[in-house]
Amino acid sequence: MTIKDWLSLILQAISTGTAFWVAWGTRDKKKPRHKK
Repeated sequence: MTIKDWLSLILQAISTGTAFWVAWGTRDKKKPRHKK
């Protein structure tokens, strides 16, 4: 694999991870948090 291939994979992972955390954060904010 070339460096460009690795960069594209890393960028894909970052964008997917960011989208996941944003969705998780918005979903979490809608729910009232219950502290144990």
